[in-house]
Amino acid sequence: MVLVSAPVLICQWFEESELGSAMGFYGLNMPVGTIAAFMTLGFMSQRFGWRTSLSVTTIIDASALLVCVFVLKEKRFISSDGFKSSSFYLRNSDIWILGLIWCLFNMAQIGYSTWGKTVFIAYGLSPNLSDLFASLLIAGSLATPVTGILSDKWKAHRKFLIIVATVSMTLLFPLFPYAGLGAVGCLAMVLGLIAAFLPPTVFALPESILGTGNESIGWGILNTFQNLAIILGPLFAGYSLDFLGLSSIFTLFAFFALLSSILAIWFSYREKRYLNREQGSSG
Repeated sequence: MVLVSAPVLICQWFEESELGSAMGFYGLNMPVGTIAAFMTLGFMSQRFGWRTSLSVTTIIDASALLVCVFVLKEKRFISSDGFKSSSFYLRNSDIWILGLIWCLFNMAQIGYSTWGKTVFIAYGLSPNLSDLFASLLIAGSLATPVTGILSDKWKAHRKFLIIVATVSMTLLFPLFPYAGLGAVGCLAMVLGLIAAFLPPTVFALPESILGTGNESIGWGILNTFQNLAIILGPLFAGYSLDFLGLSSIFTLFAFFALLSSILAIWFSYREKRYLNREQGSSG
């Protein structure tokens, strides 16, 4: 519920032209929360006992609840499309295409983050360096405030940013097996920075697709596809390692990115065709 409701509140507080920046800062929640949890909770469990980490998370959750109750303000407004049933918006094919783009991107990203350490150790890197290189793709999400601002500046070309990011990932993943050990880190860093263009851009689109007041439906679809990616990405990557070898896993990630880029190109083409049709009918 939090993952669906929180972005809807952001859509209420910010205009569509500002959503990229807002969603860019919202996108920090996952990498910052993950890094903070890994750095502190494990240490506290070893030092003070495993119950301590549960107590800390309980306090944090209670604090978030108090902030939600006493600080957050919610606007009440009528949908820009009037009163229509949820099934009407669920029949919108654009939001499902966006969900598939988001799913395939996350299958590549989460699969890489899950199995990257195993692969890099097999290539001869130390465990510490393998951990670092495997985390750089998600660590690149720390750049989402910057990429979100760029998404707002190029608001008319948000779909093009998705295409550029997914096509770039398609081209970069196959280079890993052939890059020298020193170049792997640079390649992973570039990949993480490119991937940072996806979240704020994708997060800003449900409102423009479904209309003001209907973002929660779009966010529900996006989070459903993200959860699907969390299951399928590491699963397929694990099977690829078992049956096809180390190098195949990067080909698999490139394949996920390729499918995502094909859908992104189709997504952009559908919008242009729709606009041309509207201009023709109005003329």
